[in-house]
Amino acid sequence: MAKHTTVLDVVERHLQFPRSRSGGVSRRLQENGLLPTGLRTAAPDLDEDQVIDLVIALASDVTLHEAADAVRAFHRMTPGGVHLEGAPQTIPNAPIAVSILVEDARAGVAVPMQERSVA
Repeated sequence: MAKHTTVLDVVERHLQFPRSRSGGVSRRLQENGLLPTGLRTAAPDLDEDQVIDLVIALASDVTLHEAADAVRAFHRMTPGGVHLEGAPQTIPNAPIAVSILVEDARAGVAVPMQERSVA
């Protein structure tokens, strides 16, 4: 978990999204219940999935009012675009697939995408 303000600083420094843009997108995600709002006196903590959601919204290069929809669309995506209507909940979606890649990167595992199985 990382403080919201720290995440915005890191996004600006390492991903080069201006703080004004990431702050605006972040507020829209908060207004739509996709990121926590925290208290007036303390910034909220963001988990890895929420950080990924923020990066997805920024990378989608959509208008502010479309940011939450872009994240929701990402949540509905599946690896390879497979249609999962009626499939068991254990079938991974795009956020799960990205989380697996993050964990592999953290552990130093290098597996080409062609060999990867997220099921």
